Amino acid sequence: MATRYFSRFLSSDGTTSGTKDMSTTADEYYIQDSTQSLDIYRMLVCYQDGGGGNVAEYGNLGSALSTGIEVKVIRRNGTSVLLDLTDGVPVKSNGEWARLCYDYQQIGHGAGDDIFAVRWTFTNGGSPIRLEPGQSLRMIINDDLSLLTTHFAIVQGQYLG
Repeated sequence: MATRYFSRFLSSDGTTSGTKDMSTTADEYYIQDSTQSLDIYRMLVCYQDGGGGNVAEYGNLGSALSTGIEVKVIRRNGTSVLLDLTDGVPVKSNGEWARLCYDYQQIGHGAGDDIFAVRWTFTNGGSPIRLEPGQSLRMIINDDLSLLTTHFAIVQGQYLG
């Protein structure tokens, strides 16, 4: 059987048809497959906002997020946590992405919006994140991000069967 790689946005329903842009009010976005296991190699987070953001705020919102963003692996029951990738310390500012995944950059193009790009390579920690059928990798947005232009997260990996 040929290796089947994937590149999928986290979405509001865990499938390819849910809402993918996270620049909304608080919500959860995730990937889940009910029939096969997934190995997730990395997650790319990219958000866009008016220029001039700094490490102490989120995007260019003028301040850090009050509650923050959590990233977790959730068991099949949809509620209990199998792995807390942010280890109880949510991401509240641009610079805090670097604390978790090191690969973070702010890209400015002069006039207009800045792009904030994050690459979290799970395999750099030793192995991919394995999701068994029914488990999910979730980005839990606990704050209103509707003032951002866009906010997306995409995961890349391999189907296992």
